[in-house]
Amino acid sequence: MIRPVLLRACALGSALIAADAAFGQAPPPSHFCGGFGGSGTPVVKPIIESQLKFDRSNPGFDCQMWQAFIFLNWPALPGKRGVPNPNAKFGAPGTTVWETYKTLEQTFLPNGDDPGPWDPGSVLSAAVPRSFGAHVAAGSLRALSRRSKISREVIADLGRGDVDPDILRDITQAFGGVLYDQNKLPVYYEIAMNEDQYNYIWKNHLYNADKQLSFAQGNTIMLPGGVTTYGKVGAIELKAAWKILSPAEIRSGKFHTAQAIVI
Repeated sequence: MIRPVLLRACALGSALIAADAAFGQAPPPSHFCGGFGGSGTPVVKPIIESQLKFDRSNPGFDCQMWQAFIFLNWPALPGKRGVPNPNAKFGAPGTTVWETYKTLEQTFLPNGDDPGPWDPGSVLSAAVPRSFGAHVAAGSLRALSRRSKISREVIADLGRGDVDPDILRDITQAFGGVLYDQNKLPVYYEIAMNEDQYNYIWKNHLYNADKQLSFAQGNTIMLPGGVTTYGKVGAIELKAAWKILSPAEIRSGKFHTAQAIVI
């Protein structure tokens, strides 16, 4: 069954830093970005570095992570995967750069099939209706599925409120259970990768388990870093968690939202 829902991003993985409300309220110190090349602050422009631009201090790493955060969450250029729109403003509504990255489901297809090059529309799972395919491939529509040891029947009952609340306390996220929000609705997850990482997987046929084995017998599987033949940045992989918004949360306008189909 597929149903449309409105979601907002709850968290991003290790590639990003959670936004701090204090950031931007007071001017940062002049040494905020560390040493060589430091301008004093990250700039609100879609810039991402292929190597550490600043010194190896905590401020240096902090600045580079903020700059990566700005780039990845910049509005994407329509029709171009992974490219920021230079005419857009940071925080403008719409699909962000990272949301146009290829997802795990668009990379590792059933039967180890070839997912094709980066830019064309992805070959999607048969579970995604054709009418939604182009939107999912472009990143403007998320296609999410639950990964849990909890049965679909239990999840459905939880949504209706027919299950004793004690069952929620018996679900442990670390052991693969479902994480529920305060409205007893499950959180959905996805993994996405940039062009450099995707090219490494695609060009070396690592989307196929048999070819992974043959490749590993003569090579070390190591994702690219910095400028390589696979791209200009290095591998970036993101993990996103999505929450279903309540009507009040939708009206608040405080969240980055995306339309999604839950499969």
